[in-house]
This record gives sequence, structure tokens and C-alpha cells, in this order.
Amino acid sequence: MSRIHVIHENPLWLPPLAEAFDRIGLPWAEMDLSRGTFDLSEPPPEGVFYNRMSASSHTRGHRYAAELTAGVLAGWRGMAAAW
Repeated sequence: MSRIHVIHENPLWLPPLAEAFDRIGLPWAEMDLSRGTFDLSEPPPEGVFYNRMSASSHTRGHRYAAELTAGVLAGWRGMAAAW
């Protein structure tokens, strides 16, 4: 089964979602984009992407997390078009 990749920047929002995925046996992985860097030299991992990025990320000191998420998703979309 493919993995669910949870894109987020707020670790406080992750536990309830993680517990729900674990309870029903869904494989998942965390993608914390609060650090402000992301390597786009590799293709995206296989699976489904669940975007929990918040427009209010800047209020938690993650000023460009939403913009980074948009860039990552656009970069992956461009990669997919090239395949």
C-alpha cells in the first residue's frame, strides 16, 4: 500500500492525525516544511500527499513555509509532467 505523506509546519497538529492513521492501519510519513529547505533533486516519494500547511504559519515563526510548500508541489508537478 502507498504511504500518506502529511505536509505540515505545526507539530502540534500532527498527533491526532497520526493516531487516527495508526488506529486504522494506514501507513504515513511526516513532511515538516517548517525548516525552510527542501531537496527537489529527487522525485517525490510514491503515495498520497495530505497538505496540512497553514496560511497562518508565519504566526509561528515559519514565515515562508506556505510559499515553500507551493514551490515543492509545483516542482513535483513539473517533474511528473516530464515523465
